[in-house]
This record gives sequence, structure tokens and C-alpha cells, in this order.
Amino acid sequence: MIVSLGSVKVAVHKMMAEWLPSRKIVILFLGLVVLFSTTSCLQERGKKEVSVSVPSWFEGVKEVKNLGGNPASVKITWNAAEVPVTAYRVYSLIYNTETKLNEWSQIDEVTSDQFSYVHSELSSGQVYTYMVRAVNSSEVEDVNSKQLATVAFEGISSVRVTGANTATVSLNNGTGAFDEVRVYAQPVRAGSGKVLIKAIKGNVTSIDVTNLNSGVKYKFFVNAYMSYLAGEDGNEIYVEGKTNSETFGSGSNNDTNYSYRGVMAVQAFGDAPNAPKDPKARMVKLVWNPFNGASSSTKYRVIRSSTAYTPDLTTALTCSSSMAQSCIVSCTNTGTGTQTCDDINVASPPMTYNYVITQVKKNSSTNEEWVEELPDSNANEFYVKVAIPSDYMVLVQRDAANFEMCKMLGQTSNPRKNQRCSYTGIAASPYNSGPNKAALNFDSGYYDFGYNLFVDRYRLACNWTRVSPSCGPNGCIGVTGNSSTAGAPDNSLGQPGDVYFALNPFYGANCYYKNGTSWISTAALTTADQFRVVARIDPGEDGKRHYPQLNGFGQAQAYNFCSNQSSAYGNKRLMRRREYVHASAFATLPGEPNAVFDEVAEYNLREGIYSSALVTGGQLPGYRRCASGSAASMLTLPTTVADVVAPTNYRSQMFTAYTPGILNYMNSPYFIGTPATENCVSRWGAQDPISHTSFDGNNTVMADTFVRTNIGTNPPVFSPVASDSDSGVIYDWGNYQFDGVTSGLTQYDSATFFKSTAINSTTMTTLPKYILTMGLALINSSFSAYRNSSDLIYNGTLGPSAFNGGSNATLTHVYDATTARYTMMEGTKNRFSYTIHPDISSTRIKVWCAVEAE
Repeated sequence: MIVSLGSVKVAVHKMMAEWLPSRKIVILFLGLVVLFSTTSCLQERGKKEVSVSVPSWFEGVKEVKNLGGNPASVKITWNAAEVPVTAYRVYSLIYNTETKLNEWSQIDEVTSDQFSYVHSELSSGQVYTYMVRAVNSSEVEDVNSKQLATVAFEGISSVRVTGANTATVSLNNGTGAFDEVRVYAQPVRAGSGKVLIKAIKGNVTSIDVTNLNSGVKYKFFVNAYMSYLAGEDGNEIYVEGKTNSETFGSGSNNDTNYSYRGVMAVQAFGDAPNAPKDPKARMVKLVWNPFNGASSSTKYRVIRSSTAYTPDLTTALTCSSSMAQSCIVSCTNTGTGTQTCDDINVASPPMTYNYVITQVKKNSSTNEEWVEELPDSNANEFYVKVAIPSDYMVLVQRDAANFEMCKMLGQTSNPRKNQRCSYTGIAASPYNSGPNKAALNFDSGYYDFGYNLFVDRYRLACNWTRVSPSCGPNGCIGVTGNSSTAGAPDNSLGQPGDVYFALNPFYGANCYYKNGTSWISTAALTTADQFRVVARIDPGEDGKRHYPQLNGFGQAQAYNFCSNQSSAYGNKRLMRRREYVHASAFATLPGEPNAVFDEVAEYNLREGIYSSALVTGGQLPGYRRCASGSAASMLTLPTTVADVVAPTNYRSQMFTAYTPGILNYMNSPYFIGTPATENCVSRWGAQDPISHTSFDGNNTVMADTFVRTNIGTNPPVFSPVASDSDSGVIYDWGNYQFDGVTSGLTQYDSATFFKSTAINSTTMTTLPKYILTMGLALINSSFSAYRNSSDLIYNGTLGPSAFNGGSNATLTHVYDATTARYTMMEGTKNRFSYTIHPDISSTRIKVWCAVEAE
């Protein structure tokens, strides 16, 4: 007969049955009595034990388990018999179409060393009952009657995430006529269990689920419940799916529905034990923009892993300096504003990390907290790549460089694309990350700094020998002249390999190397050892920070000084002009470290306030933390060697009566890393990257030239200068071949920029903004109403015919008498474009070395 149990029809073979007072069904078959109880409990989830008679030498079937799948299958297992056997026979109740009854049929026989069997190609919704018997060597089958039953159910087939809290679960061929179908979700992260999220009745092929946690990767299960079995089918098939996070969205290419807004500033410092101010140890400082929709309760978490690992945002490990796998950076960040996290537990270079900034979410009802995970698609677009600098170096980080420049250009940054922004001018992207590096491939139409770059924290200084018995009690330092005539140290002083700090009241601090029996200038150095010995970026111990900037040579020697310095990432090099524009930038974004975002305050930081009488030698006091000639930093000038090496002296030269007038202050550069200019740092943490624009060394030498030819053509043509530095020194020539093509100059919309036309506050607004991205010097042949050209740049450093055939070669600031401030590019923050002609030596030179982090 057919017995209806709940919503499931089970065919039961009747040989003899009667109802007893205890509501038991007695069925006779194979000479045995089997008792069914409609009130008994399921002993194991998903299985029904239907007999109680067990022979002594083989206990029979142990477990039957629905495996699911499409079509479904069931796994039958048993323990080994207690006596030797030759085989095991698996039986199942199968419907006989002739007798119209369910009858026991052998479905397979397996060897004696096999203790499980999978019955496949089953019909979903059908109850299957099994029995296993052992066979001995005499082909005698044991007589155990233990039977177990389960239901075949194919389970889940797929899941489609439809939002931050929703998904659609699909089933294999529908659910069948079960009492209930239950959907479970289990977070993949460790320590989380299965949670029932939906239960339905009826025959369906898909189920919509809600109330999931955002940004969580789940395992989804579907189980069928049957009252007849007093439990679920027990299949363990699952499909993984990750809900969209509020932080990162879905990760699809066209998704803009995410709250992450990327970093605005990143600082990374190498070890610098002799730095005059913190940080003195390796560290990374991340500053990120507040997420869209952030509130006072918005809670952030920073996850770090080396680039050798994929960041796992569910990690519970706390970062240490030795940890390369995913870990939590020890920061606590909550709120609506700009957020800062200092990672002080970083490894030695070379080490590069990927940082991921995410949200910690909280269920207000259960107080459950979880971390929003990265999407499965394009997860790397939310990484912040940070390399750890070598000693006394800092990092110019790609995303932060893009964000700041895009702000200047008035464009919106894309957090998923390293904070790049729309831009079609020249210098949109670099051709490669450095000399002899492979070409890079960038999308057109965007500004992108392109790579991570390390720069020296301090400019190169003369590494003079402090202890040398044959130089003097203070080492190799002394006065080498008392007039404008530069003099080398006496050859009787010093030993081979010594470096001499030579003071001259007019030419300043020059550096000499003892080569054999004579001293040679920095311009005459030739060997790698000489370049390495003469230069340093360590400012020295407390009380001994008396290392003046190197000078007295041209671009070719500057290249040699950098290329003979090593780092954990390879030999250093000169910066490109495009790189210098970023590396020298002051902090001008509200919320970033050392931010100065008032235009007047920023100018005072750089320059101080000058009067129009400056051309005749006048000066108004100004707050000029970066300038050695300000009233705020006027220290007593040294007059002896003892004064120079005194712990309280911050200047690199002493003066006598031979020094004319105002030059006493204007021509007295600081030692590198001096406390006097500790607030004069770039947004990356490099000290004195610009200093003031006057005589103390505005001419930072770069790897590219800035030379114009074809003055009458439109667009103008740029070309390199033939010099002894052509070989291996200069790349990205004056034609600005940053993107591998030379036709980009057609982008200019103001041809007067390249002609002999005065620039003033009116014509400034007609210049294209993207000049800033190149750091191009503003050309002006007539600016007597502003500042004297010699005050702005040392005459001749670009050569008398470099621009417009006159000595007024370069102008980087234009004074607006109405606002009483110097401005550039429609009121945006200033960018400097100092340079040195490759075949010109200068006593005002600065050298600042770099190395790409890629």
C-alpha cells in the first residue's frame, strides 16, 4: 500500500501489517520481523533506523548519507565484520513494476576491504532504504536486518549575490515535495557556524535571501527537512558567495557604489638615527580620506601584507616587523574626518607592503562585529602599495602624488585607479619608472605619476673628515681664502682619501678630496670610490651636524654622485623634473602631516614677505622657516672654524668683512638636517627640498634638460643640449618624452607662453594648468616690476641663450600687487622648476638623489 507521511509519499512493500496499540507497523519480509515506529526519534541527522535485529558477527549498515549533487547520490558506510569475509552486498528497497511492491534488491557487491558504497543517479524527493550484509568464504550471507533510510535531495547549484545584504540561491531541478527547504549561510572566516537564513515550503528552483552581512564571504547550503525522517537530508554541498561591501562595492569594472575614497597622503621613512627630529626609525604613515557616508561611529581597520601574499581582511593576527602575511596594523580609527595610521612595525628594506583600509561593521541588534572584505573582482584596485625606504630616504607614493596633483588640476581622483584623474596634456604619464627600465603601459587621458619613488631625506652634503691628525684639531676643515678667489687646501694637509670642508667668505663651503698628494675639487672626481666617500645624506650626530651641501660642479658630476650611491633597491639616480615637482611639494592638503594650506602661510614658509625694494637690496622681515635669510632665523654668524663646528651653529660657512652687505645672510646656507629648518619638509618628509629661492642653492640639478630651440615655431620644439653629460646622464630630454612620443606639445593652448611676452597677473590666467605637471619654469623677458632675475635664479645657470636670448631666463613666481602675494597658475599652490644647465658648474647647486621602488 502507499502510506502518506506529511507531504512525502513513501511506497512501502506490505507482506503483512497490522496496527498495534503502540502505533507500530509490523512488516514481514525475508523471514524477518521489522518494527517501524512513527513516534521514534531520528538517531542521526538525515537517517532513519528501521530495524533492531543485529547478528553477532556483522552489525550491518552504519550510516546512509545524502550527498546531493545533480543527480543526487547517497553514501552507505559500514564497519568491517568481526570474522573473515569475502565480500559485502548492498541492498535497497526498489519498486517492482510487476508486483507493484517495494522489494529488497541487491544493487552491488564489493570486496572485503571496501567499507562504503555510493548509490548514484537517484531521484530527488524519494526516500531510499538500505541494508548491508557480509558474505563468508562459503558464500553464506549473514542475516543482520539493520536498515537505514534517507531522502535523496540534489541541494544547491549556485548562488548569485545581488547586493550588500542579499543573494539568490538556485537549486538543482527544484526542491521536490518536502515539508520544508532550509537555506543556511556560514561565513568562511574561521570560528563561524552555519546560520539558518530562510525556510520555505513548496516546489521552487530559486530562493531569495536577505539580512546578510555586507562584505562577507559565505558558504551557502540548502537542506531538505522531512517530518518522516524527523530531520534534514544532511547533504553538505555548498557554494561560496561574497556579498557586496559598502566599502568596496561589488568590484565590477563599472561599479561606482562604494564608500572608499583612497589615500590623500602617505609617508614612509627609512631608518634615520641621526635625524634632528622624529621619525628616526622606519615607519609608514597612512592618511586616508573619510569614507562616503562616514559618521561618528564609522570604525576603520588597516590590514597589511607583503606583496608576496594576498591580503586577507579576516585575519586576527597583529602585525609585527617580522610578519609578511596578512595582519592587523595597530591603529584605532573612528569618525568622520581624515584618518591617520602609523605603522611602526615594518621590516627592513627591501620590503614592499600592500595596505588595505576597510570598515568594521556592527549589527545593532546582536552587537556582532565583522570586517568588510575585498571583492572577488579587481581587489588589487583597493590596495595601497608602500615600499620601505632605505636609510635616510623617504617615499614618494604614487596614489598620494596623484591625489595632490589632481587637486591642483581641479580634477576628481579615482580611488580605484591609484587616485589618477582626467588629463590630456603633456607629461600625463611616464614612459618608464627609470633609466633602462621597461616601458610602462598607461591608459590615455589620465594624469598618473606612475610608480613609487624613493628620494633622499636630505640633499647631498660634503662628508668631510672630522678626525685626521695631519689636518688639524678639528679635522679637515679650514679657511682657504679671504676673497672671491676660491682656494684649495694646502697639499701638506690631510691623507689620501680625506675630504676637506673648505670655507671661503664669498664662494661658501666647497668640498675637496685628497687624491694622492693633492686635493681635487668635486668637479674633478673620477672614480666610484671618490664619489661614494665625498657625499653623505646622514646629517651627523647631535652636536656634530655640520655637513654643508655639495656644490661646485654640473649635471654630469651630479649624476655621478647619485649613481655611485647604493640603496636596497639598486643604485640611486638624479630625479627627473617631473619627479621633482612632486618630491619637492609642501603639504598643502588639510589633514595631511605638517599641512600648510593657507596660501599666505605657505608662501611665508617658502619665501617670507619681500618688499618691492628687494631689487636694491632691501628686505622686510618675514617668517621664513625654510629660508636662511629671514629675521626669524638670523643667528650669529660664525667667524672662526671653532664657531662653525660649535653645536649651536647651523650654518655651513663663516663670513668676514670681505662679504658684501646683505649677502651675509642671503648667502649662508644651512647644514643638511639642521634643526633650524626642521619644519621645512616636503609632504613626504624630505627636509629642505627647496629652501628659499635666493642664493643658498635654488638650483636643484635634475636628470632632464630644459632647453628651447626653434623659437619661431608653433608648437615650439625642444631638443637636448650636446655636452659631455649626454652619455648615460640625461633621459627624458627637453622635448619631454615622458610618454614615448614627442608630439605632445601640440596640447598647448597658449603659444605666447613660449614667446618673448611679459607674464603678469592678467596673462597668468591664460596659461594652461597642466604646465604644473611638468614643473615648467615660466618664461618672461621683461619683469622688472617684479623681482630681480639674479635674486630668482643665478645668472647663466641656464645659459644666456636658453630662453628668449636674455639673462632673465626663468620666473617661477609672479607678484600680484593687489593681493600682495606671489602666485602661480590661477591661484594654485606654487611649483618650482629650478634646474642647472648640464655643462655649467655652480657654487649654488643642490643634489637630491632618488631610486625607483619598482
